[in-house]
Amino acid sequence: MKGNDPIIIRLAGGLGNQLYLYAFGRSLSLRTGRPLLLETRNTARDKFRNYELSVFNIQAQHVDILTQWCTRWAASYSSGKMFRTICPLAWNYKIIRDKNAGFDPSVFDLEKGTIVIEGYWQSFKYFEPYQDVIRAEFTFKTGPDMQNARMIEEIKDVQSVAVHVRRGDYVTNPKNIPSLGTCPLEYYQDANDFIEQHVEKPHFFIFTDDPEWAKENLKFSGPTKVVDHNLGKADYEDFRLMTHCRHFIIANSSFSWWGAWLASHVDKTVIAPKTWFKIDSFPPEDRIPRGWIRL
Repeated sequence: MKGNDPIIIRLAGGLGNQLYLYAFGRSLSLRTGRPLLLETRNTARDKFRNYELSVFNIQAQHVDILTQWCTRWAASYSSGKMFRTICPLAWNYKIIRDKNAGFDPSVFDLEKGTIVIEGYWQSFKYFEPYQDVIRAEFTFKTGPDMQNARMIEEIKDVQSVAVHVRRGDYVTNPKNIPSLGTCPLEYYQDANDFIEQHVEKPHFFIFTDDPEWAKENLKFSGPTKVVDHNLGKADYEDFRLMTHCRHFIIANSSFSWWGAWLASHVDKTVIAPKTWFKIDSFPPEDRIPRGWIRL
């Protein structure tokens, strides 16, 4: 359905999650001809997260203050239905929530009215038809600083393998431990064995939010560097470095999923964990693209 009713994406989470949400919203916008608006209140309220998409060449506007207020209350779990009934500004708001159960093509059949998108929508199938547009818009507006530019050249000169280790709130937040879980050491060992058999003279570049743990626990069969100079300063610089690598051992993390997906090497090897989360209703084929290796 073509029209001027906007699609509002309520951004949440870190860089990887925001990329998923934008890609989903942008695809809906391209498919329907509706304008795309970003609402960033959730990222502003999260002391551990920030709005991360400003470094990319994306095509979207932000909602104004009044629309942000309406969107916040219209999407509320506890009072949203009542608010959408009594507030004339929100009468035409339609809330679409991610069911976290995999790719759902029915969401493309949009109703009339302002569409508010909630959730994370972590399937590449939502934006696969528009992947050329998404890849172009997820390029960086500005170049790297001198230190990162030197590392990019180092990465380009070898058979670079980006290794991502996600720990952070996966191991520190008691709410996440039962449902998420980290990739075990056996996964990284098996991935190393696979790379050793299929990649000549691999060089491993480890990207992680816990460099000390990585230095103490991870052993690879080729030259290895733990990249820690961007830690706590600019996550997107690590992300930029990752996209220049030739091969990937990703974690159960949207950050490294996107790093691997955006990398342009046609012969890249991407290894992903067979079990993504401890509790997960996502079909693997909706999350892991064809051609990636699951171990």
